[in-house]
Amino acid sequence: MKSSAISEYLRGLRTLEILAAELRGLIALGGEPDQRRTAFNWFQSAVDKQLLPSLLMPPPIPYPMELRLAEFHLRMDEPVKAAKTYQEALARRPNDLATLQGYQQALLRLERRDDAAAIGRQIEMVRDQ
Repeated sequence: MKSSAISEYLRGLRTLEILAAELRGLIALGGEPDQRRTAFNWFQSAVDKQLLPSLLMPPPIPYPMELRLAEFHLRMDEPVKAAKTYQEALARRPNDLATLQGYQQALLRLERRDDAAAIGRQIEMVRDQ
């Protein structure tokens, strides 16, 4: 379909930029131990490139990029930062199952069992939908 609007092209370009930053972060995280910290910059770049959905369009990426940043913090044994980042991801997409599960894991690592149990109940509600 031909369109005179450039917005679809810009949306596609932004999506590719986000995915490229995410992929670079995943490669860095899976690489040499002394290079893993560079994954933070790539994931943060992907978070910064995300836009809120507009004009009733769905988000271009089906999960929040904060998810990758939180996974990075968990892998680097930083559960406090991971929990905070998971909360930011849940602010963007409240019922994202992977984010809820990661948040629950971060809470368990922080020994916040009551909060983790509450998130577990929310996970069950999301699964039942």
